[in-house]
Order: sequence, then structure tokens, then C-alpha cells
Amino acid sequence: MHSFIILSLGPSGHNWNIIIWSWNLCLMLFLVLYYSSRMNINITEGIKSFRINYIVLILFGLMPTLNFIGYWDDYLSGVLYSGSNDRVVFYMDTIDEPELTKSRKTVTINNEGCSTYKINFIGWSIYDLRVPFYPANRYYNRFGRILCKKTKNQIQSGIEITTRSKFTGNKIITRCSCRELLEFENQ
Repeated sequence: MHSFIILSLGPSGHNWNIIIWSWNLCLMLFLVLYYSSRMNINITEGIKSFRINYIVLILFGLMPTLNFIGYWDDYLSGVLYSGSNDRVVFYMDTIDEPELTKSRKTVTINNEGCSTYKINFIGWSIYDLRVPFYPANRYYNRFGRILCKKTKNQIQSGIEITTRSKFTGNKIITRCSCRELLEFENQ
């Protein structure tokens, strides 16, 4: 399985998400080491005797439920490849387009009939870094502020985050202008 993942996401396949390559190589090595020195262990003794198991149970069993009320990140809750990630774009006026889209033409969207361009954060991250953007509002706002500092028209620029409600599945669209993002930074 790990070999297939490396072949499909590595240089011989999509050449995407570099972090997955090393992770899968390490897991392959771990499996070889684990099964080469394998001893018979009674499972109930292992659970009772190791206190670390309780920490693992709390971190991987209970903490992800805090994601439903916004106190635990999506990626730490197993939502990495679920397809329910946020859609985040940086919107800007056409006067800022030449400066902010030099190497990002493939992820810049021109709204027909509008004087607005949008840069998709996830597409940009995959295009430039070959890894997905970490989906957390603190990173969206931080990166949005970096882009806002490069814009001339801060009233017509900002970030737009489209999420889905965890309970109803309804779309929730949040827009924050550059002026608001930069004011929040100064507080």
C-alpha cells in the first residue's frame, strides 16, 4: 500500500504532496523493523500495562470530537483527504493583478465582467509548494495579511472563506477585507 502511494503521488505519478513521500517511506521502514523483531504479546496486558495508551486514547479518540465546536484543527481530526476542506480565495482589484499573480497565473481566476481577480490558496500552495495549504483560519488570516500588504486597493481586496457547517452541511461564506485584516493585526 505504501509503495503504491509513493508511486502514485511521487515523481513517477502526480509529483504532488512531497510530505507524503517521506512519511510513507518511514512507515515502510517501521513495518519492516516491527515485523522482524516480533514477539507474541497478549493484547490485554499491553493495554493495561502501558500508561501511554491512555494518552493515545485521549489524543486520537477524544480530542478530535472538539473539532465539532471549533477547538481542534480539521487535519488533527482526520479530515485530511475527506473532500470537506475549506475553499479560500484572496480577491483583489485588477490594479493589483500584475503584482500578485506573477507566478500564479494557473490559480488566478478572472471573474467575467468584473474587475476582480481571485487567487485560490489551496491551488497556489499546491502549484508553488506541492503540498496542500493547512486549513485553519489563523493561517488564512496570516497569509491574507501578507497579500494585503502588497495591494494598493485595500477596500476591494481581502479573503473569502467558504466552509460547510459540520452539522447541517450548509455553505457558510465569510468575507474579510484587507482593511479589516490589517486592523485586526494592529490590535
